[in-house]
Amino acid sequence: MAADGSEGVADLDPESEPNESDGTSELEPESELNESETPGEPLGAARAFAGVVVALATMIFGQIPLAIILKSFPDLFVQVIPVVIVVTLTAGLLVAWICERITRNWLPIRAALFFFAASFFAGLLWGYAFFKAVAQGSDASSLLPSVSVPIVGAIYVASTAGLGALAGRLFANAASRRPRGVMITAVILVVLAVIGAFSLR
Repeated sequence: MAADGSEGVADLDPESEPNESDGTSELEPESELNESETPGEPLGAARAFAGVVVALATMIFGQIPLAIILKSFPDLFVQVIPVVIVVTLTAGLLVAWICERITRNWLPIRAALFFFAASFFAGLLWGYAFFKAVAQGSDASSLLPSVSVPIVGAIYVASTAGLGALAGRLFANAASRRPRGVMITAVILVVLAVIGAFSLR
């Protein structure tokens, strides 16, 4: 009888250990989920500000390759900064607000893709209208015919706006946990915008 009892205990031990380990492994993803963004969670001022800064930084520093290709760095790069900031803080915030209302209960990655699509479409419309007016009001570009300028400009603005919105929505939650880095980036962007505004005069 003692042997049977010991065997019964021995049989139960292996079963109890996996249950305990399984329970621990099941709790770990839940704790990680609690630390990440929850669908339906209000945006909040800190997360919204961090998302705007990330989006602006993505769009502004994304101008560097184009400025280098056009052999106008840093002049063109600095001059574009105030324009990007003004458009983002007006039309960009309106598009972001509408997207946030629609995707509030969506998963973060799905919401970020929607932000990209909406901003790409808005940038396509705005960029085509802007570059069409520029092409009509000036001589033909030395690099592109006047017919192609609105199309190329629209695609460029749309891709810049889309990538900025994607990064801003996707990394807003992570960036909001680093307020010092967000503030430093914001200060750098403001300084560059002031320099760019004076260079436009």
